[in-house]
Amino acid sequence: MDIKPSDKFSGQKEGIWKRLNLFISEAKSKGRDIINLGIGCPDQKPAPVLVNMLSELVKDTSLYGYPFSEKELHIEISNWYKRRFNVTIDPETEIIHTIGAQEGLTNLPVALLNTDEILLYPDPGYPLYGYLPAFASARGFGYPLEEKNNFQIDFGRIPKEVLKKSKAIIVNYPSNPLAATIEKDGLSEIVRFAKQHNIIVIYDNTYCEIAFDGYRPPSIFEIEGAKDIAVELHSFSKTYNLPGIRLGFFAGKREIIRILSDVKSNIDFGVFKPFQRLGAYALKSEEVQNYVKSTVETYRRRRDIVVEKLNRCGWKINRPKATFYIFAKLPEFIRDEEEFVRSLVLNTGVVVLPGTAFGENGKGYIRMALVHREEVISEAIDRINNFIKNCT
Repeated sequence: MDIKPSDKFSGQKEGIWKRLNLFISEAKSKGRDIINLGIGCPDQKPAPVLVNMLSELVKDTSLYGYPFSEKELHIEISNWYKRRFNVTIDPETEIIHTIGAQEGLTNLPVALLNTDEILLYPDPGYPLYGYLPAFASARGFGYPLEEKNNFQIDFGRIPKEVLKKSKAIIVNYPSNPLAATIEKDGLSEIVRFAKQHNIIVIYDNTYCEIAFDGYRPPSIFEIEGAKDIAVELHSFSKTYNLPGIRLGFFAGKREIIRILSDVKSNIDFGVFKPFQRLGAYALKSEEVQNYVKSTVETYRRRRDIVVEKLNRCGWKINRPKATFYIFAKLPEFIRDEEEFVRSLVLNTGVVVLPGTAFGENGKGYIRMALVHREEVISEAIDRINNFIKNCT
């Protein structure tokens, strides 16, 4: 029997991690010491108080039933929105928790899009975005983001025939992979554009707490009228160093939240209750919030090491104000970023991601994740710089 993927997935490319793992295996066989700056998984640990609390929560056998939504979690999400953004969110009708942000992000287009409708998404952008139209049996259009425009959306680059069929747009600031940020006037323009064209905004704000140099990423709901057309998603993975528990949430327009809830009610029963309670505590605990500040300071020091070392060696790297990523433009003499990535792994053991893993407009770039100790990151950048010198 010849097993093939469905038609909607037959055109999808092989994932970059599958290829990278082959490169890494080859490098290890040559005795290379691997420093992986590719995967964006936090290396820092959760706050000790969260670890201790979770160990107690899992002992409570009353929490092992089907994990429908815990009211406490939704209340604390609402309280957090008020403290952090001075925004009012109804905990009963305008919030839904998800099995990590990715699960909700995958199911929402399925719930919203018809086959002839278009999902707009950033290019370069988080790779999942580009797969979502196929999941929904709909159409997609990657709107281009360019460094010359500070990776802001140029709405004039979206063709009129695409806009006529567009149902939703994914917007991501602070951005993975670009580390680009946005101010409130930029969000106002997005809301204006979405209302003009009757487009739903799915605002990915998962990196809003990892910001530096006094920058405070805004919520789209700080813009008047945004709640009429938008939902915003968040994750506990990056902020609280909890990627393994798979907890996220969406907030915003209640009709969209209800539609996502209806779909999820046929798929899952929610996140394990100890995880929900842990998330509620993380949002309200001053001790945990202070721990987040120390986590962010660690990322800031790592960012400075990378930017300063690369700039000293002739790279032109802007100092990003958020996320733990560096999206770096390669020297012009390097024509193929994926071949560069392969050669870098084999010759130095350093793993980075080619910009094209995030879309066609990532050509000529690489992404590095700041997920190692400072001395390890410093060593990795030295290896990259020495490799570049030997390529010239």
